[in-house]
Amino acid sequence: PAEHETIKALFRKVMASARRAPGTGPAGGARPAGFPGGPLPARPPRGLAPAHGNLRLSCSHREGHKPVTCGFSRQGLSRTATKSQVSPYGLTFVAYSLLPGTPPNLARRDPPMANIQDYLDLRGDITFDERPFNVVDGLVLSVLSYVDFAGIVPGEGEGPVTLSHAVEALLDRARGDVASCVRSLAKIDERHLRLLGASRRFGQALARDYADVFDRDRDLQFAALSVELPGGLCFVSFRGTDSSLVGWREDFMLSFEVTEAQRLAAEYLLRQARRAEAEGLRLMVGGHSKGANLASFSAALLPDELHHVIERVYSNDGPLMAPEVVPLSCHDVYGERFVRIVPTYSVVGMLFDDPSDPKTIVRSTGDGALQHDPTTWQVHADRLDEAGDLLPQCKLVNAIFDKWLRGADLADRELFTRQIFDAFEAGGATTFDEVMGNPVSAQRVLAALRDADPRTKELIGELVQVAAGETWDATVAAVASATRAALSAVGAMLPQHRPAGEGRGDAEGKGEGPALPKAPAPVDAPADAAAEGASR
Repeated sequence: PAEHETIKALFRKVMASARRAPGTGPAGGARPAGFPGGPLPARPPRGLAPAHGNLRLSCSHREGHKPVTCGFSRQGLSRTATKSQVSPYGLTFVAYSLLPGTPPNLARRDPPMANIQDYLDLRGDITFDERPFNVVDGLVLSVLSYVDFAGIVPGEGEGPVTLSHAVEALLDRARGDVASCVRSLAKIDERHLRLLGASRRFGQALARDYADVFDRDRDLQFAALSVELPGGLCFVSFRGTDSSLVGWREDFMLSFEVTEAQRLAAEYLLRQARRAEAEGLRLMVGGHSKGANLASFSAALLPDELHHVIERVYSNDGPLMAPEVVPLSCHDVYGERFVRIVPTYSVVGMLFDDPSDPKTIVRSTGDGALQHDPTTWQVHADRLDEAGDLLPQCKLVNAIFDKWLRGADLADRELFTRQIFDAFEAGGATTFDEVMGNPVSAQRVLAALRDADPRTKELIGELVQVAAGETWDATVAAVASATRAALSAVGAMLPQHRPAGEGRGDAEGKGEGPALPKAPAPVDAPADAAAEGASR
């Protein structure tokens, strides 16, 4: 933080100098005190010129053998490096701005702002009057419902409190343990909340109508709140899946029935839409993961006469709706007002994917499935850092799920969900952390899965093989070979793959449906190891 303040202070001096002498650029000269190295460059990069309205300061250095850069913009700071990466040693500063008529390929090369916490830090002092609501604001508020504001944000009909007040009250209650107040795997920490509450952009927004219901007997996990913003905007945020097995079971239930959470979400949004119409508000709806599905479902089911109050629906890596259960999609109802976002490694958000529905693919700093965490998504000052396509490994996992879903009717999906989560709970676990962190619990899960339906075991086997690294990604070959040894311990539970064309010769495989495709072995794995992995 001290280094960051030093950099910002230097930036302010550079901006002040540029304002005093418009049309002049950075002249070569001695580096500022405290920043060792050679002289500052006298000329900006080609295609860029100093002292225009979009003044930016770029600094770069090497950390080990990896170059790190960060940039700061007059409209708000932006960067590619995290604060901990920025060091005053070996920094090179260049102040520049875009020339009028700069080619678009150069004009779009502003560095990303890393994540939504950086957005709150570096853009939080800009009000909605100065810069209108954008997709990054939608992500910030979609994630907000993961915070447990029970007893702080009033329930429906009880009036609002400012987000600043809600955050301070929550931090007082948490006493340093913010993680216990966050119902998500997303990395929402104390700093994130302080930046949110202290920001001019969100601090005085009004939080209201908090709802939170958890019922294990009904397989129900639901939470939502409403945030009123300046200019007649109101954002309804639905909570996604927490770490409870009840919440994850309900996620899988979306594949074969309308869930209790979906019903509650539809009722909640109907009340919010009626209030918005009565008070002349424009309504935005969003969520992440299952919360995105709740947002899409509830918006699609609004009566036709209330569709006009919905300005945007934000689906952040949330599963779409199973067409056999809900034949109407949110995109069918709202068209371009439905904004669907997935990271480059998206599994949850690609369930029941309709290729005809447009989607934005966002870059993430997360590894693999950890990209589901929205705090790893990369953003700019008012937009997402978009990628061209999903990662190849992600497509392989999605192909496995897609083929299974195509061959499974609603009864099959219900059986799969029951067997998987009954097995998870067999060891007494109530959260995924307890399943993964307790060896005794894990053994009981494996024992329970031995009696599962053959197709359930086959799906698990395919996913385990992908997770073990048996893809074309050679960088995980070493991990894959080590994992194959571990897989032998559960070999009895996994189905035996037979060579193509070989008859089964017994009734064991009847009715199992088509076999799922096997992931290819690592490119540098020996042939016998690949064969051994395939047989398992």
